[in-house]
Amino acid sequence: MVPCARMQSPLRRCEHNPIIVPEQMPFPCYSVMNAGAILYNGKVLLLLRAETRERTCCFVKATGAHGIHFDIEPEPIDYPLNGYEKLFGAALRFDMRITQIDGCYYCCHAAWMPTWGCTIAMCKTEDFEHFEPLHYMSPPINRNAVLFPEKIGGLYCRLERPQTLKFRINPAVFFAV
Repeated sequence: MVPCARMQSPLRRCEHNPIIVPEQMPFPCYSVMNAGAILYNGKVLLLLRAETRERTCCFVKATGAHGIHFDIEPEPIDYPLNGYEKLFGAALRFDMRITQIDGCYYCCHAAWMPTWGCTIAMCKTEDFEHFEPLHYMSPPINRNAVLFPEKIGGLYCRLERPQTLKFRINPAVFFAV
């Protein structure tokens, strides 16, 4: 067995990091980070998290042929409020993760609600132009999630990570069906 210190990863960090910076965004923002990424129509598609100068977050689509240089859309995506957000107010949405299942793209992300804390929300799209909000997927202690691209035992499955800071939970990853 080869010690871990000598193992070579097939992945390499891009020497041009960061690939996208706030100054490249089409509107003023403090930061751009934690993009969901997927291959779509032969290009790398990102749904970037941008934090605006008003201290809100939005998702912005960017596409590029090789995953280094991207064309960034001029406006954030149009992602309507879901039922809970219509009742209790818009959540702070961030950290998108994208999974393709049967020709549809499901996007899981964190949603911070002041009265609940962080939970996992989801939307779906077929074209990355129109996003349909779905229900929240977890109790209000989970922050990040990703769907498995195939069913396991006939069930959809996901990994999710708790919001450890507020609830003082030991770091963990949960498996949900």
